Amino acid sequence: MKKEDNKTWIYLLCSFVLAFWAYGVFLYPHFSQDTYAKSLYNQAWSFNDAISSGRYTFWLVSTIIFKLFKTRALNNTFSNALCIIFFAVSIYSTYSLLTHNSKKHRPIAFLLSAAIFINPCFVDYFQFPECNIIFSFGLILVIISAKSLFNDNYGIFRKHIQSALMLIITVGIYQPLINYFVLLGLLLIWNKFVSTFETDKKNAFIELARNLISCISVYLSASILQLIVTSIFHSNQRISRDYIQNITTVIKSQASLWKMQSTGNKTYLYILLFCSATVLLIIQLYKKYSSHLPVPFVVLLTLYAGLYISSFATHIVAEPWLSQRTTSVFYSHIVLILYASYTVLDKELHIGIIGIASILICLFIYRSNNLSIQTIKNNAYDEQIVYNVMEFIDAYESKNQVSVNNIAISRDKYVTWAYPGIHSSYDLNVRAWCYTWAVSGLIHQYTGRLYNVVPMEPEKKSAIFGDADWSRFNYDQLYAEGDTLYMLVY
Repeated sequence: MKKEDNKTWIYLLCSFVLAFWAYGVFLYPHFSQDTYAKSLYNQAWSFNDAISSGRYTFWLVSTIIFKLFKTRALNNTFSNALCIIFFAVSIYSTYSLLTHNSKKHRPIAFLLSAAIFINPCFVDYFQFPECNIIFSFGLILVIISAKSLFNDNYGIFRKHIQSALMLIITVGIYQPLINYFVLLGLLLIWNKFVSTFETDKKNAFIELARNLISCISVYLSASILQLIVTSIFHSNQRISRDYIQNITTVIKSQASLWKMQSTGNKTYLYILLFCSATVLLIIQLYKKYSSHLPVPFVVLLTLYAGLYISSFATHIVAEPWLSQRTTSVFYSHIVLILYASYTVLDKELHIGIIGIASILICLFIYRSNNLSIQTIKNNAYDEQIVYNVMEFIDAYESKNQVSVNNIAISRDKYVTWAYPGIHSSYDLNVRAWCYTWAVSGLIHQYTGRLYNVVPMEPEKKSAIFGDADWSRFNYDQLYAEGDTLYMLVY
């Protein structure tokens, strides 16, 4: 055991290598539409907006950051480096949690830990440097919450209070983070169940029930507080109470999630890996529990169903916005299947788990890098249009001896949300020009100029541009009159 412990630094080093490999491209300065806008804000996030969204912890931390740095959009390189470090710490902390007091094959435990936090959906964190370090630190708090709940050195009262407190703090950062508490909790619950099932079935089920109740009670303590806070403070427009519509939205998203369409082109590789992991698990369970196979299988199926449903709980009861950052845990479901195989491990099938986990991580790293490169390209395209618009304004001002102070913006008939060759979905890699509220910050970021950006009146739009529609930038989209530039965004 001592020899194994001396090698823990290797897993810590590998955690950093994988985290920087997956997300290191984001050390290059980059921006999202929100970042452009918030770079001009001269005040912290309003308490009323924050509390109505249930993000009380985020408000507190972001307010402190604003007081210290006088901005809500921190330096990209610094914030993203810190975010990557938090992901590395999350990988290593989860590995330590899964291997605590265990002599099982530790490289597999490490690969499964990495598969949780090396995820192309987390690219959505990195495009928001005003949020990412707080969100990613929330992942560490989730791990602490799960570790506290299953710490046998704590009394029952202490571990429940400490776990619940950490989870309440965490969901006050961002509600979907609670899904990782469920994932880690179910991994530990299954491990405790399967470790005693073969020798003492009665106690195994008693402990299973006790651990499930503990996990559910902590989960509900944080969730109910969220519902109370958002109800008392009148939840904002992003919170939906139309539960039937929310469920319909979740159901419609299932096919695209399984085919990973929110992270790039459609692929069936994740489905293939998931099916392979399931077959491997069934083989493992049959070899170990041939005479009692239905029992552990039904238990695991129940745990998986709980994980699947809870992964969409926040979309159903709060915000039906299935962006990458809110659905990231979906691609960690396979970890529960692989971990179940790991806990009943047959040495002959080591290579199966290692192979599936390794391919999964490589797929996730490839997609993460591809999306991050596209984010930087997206910024470059936005920047080029900034220079084109400034060139038009400079020529107009020089010719007419007037100064342009206002930019009136509207969209053409069918607005183009993404540049050619750029994968865009939800908030990820959307053209910043498509958002009127981001344009002023966008222009200021690259030129230092400040303009009063306002929506264009429909009558003016019709008189100047008619019902024109473009698929790329054209100077015909610009028209100047007096101190105002009129721009129709394609």
